[in-house]
Amino acid sequence: MTLRLQAARPWELPFVSVIDARGDRRKRSYFTKWHEVAHLLLLTNDRRMSFHRTHMSGTEQDPEEALVDLVAGRCGFHRGVVVPHVRGEISFSEIERLRLRLCPESSIQAARLGFAGVWPSPSVLLECKLAVGHSGQSAEPVLRATSVRANEAAERIAMRILRFSFR
Repeated sequence: MTLRLQAARPWELPFVSVIDARGDRRKRSYFTKWHEVAHLLLLTNDRRMSFHRTHMSGTEQDPEEALVDLVAGRCGFHRGVVVPHVRGEISFSEIERLRLRLCPESSIQAARLGFAGVWPSPSVLLECKLAVGHSGQSAEPVLRATSVRANEAAERIAMRILRFSFR
């Protein structure tokens, strides 16, 4: 949560953030810090005195929170910071090397999303899970591509990966 100080002294910053980084939440603290900074960058409502992550039910996400997450990802894994440290082809081991060097407090998942998104060469991050189809044709779970994310370099050359399943 980020709070606006109502009576900040001239030498104090106008905002203070409180981030729970205890236990399992420690690996989410890197992205959470950038999420709170993104709220301040966007300041969608000037009268707001506090900003915090909204946990909506179901799969629907508040549009403001989705925008804040997008800005946080771009800031936390900024191309200008990442690209000078890239060595060779993209791989999970190279992403882990970068994570340990640039943002060791980042979660592995956030690092994969962030670094793959700004990689200088075309790359697609593909996540597969056992899942049933949307059409309901089969109740039997099969291996499906559940998330496909192409970076800007891949989009420039019109690289496309279609969602599919293996039986």
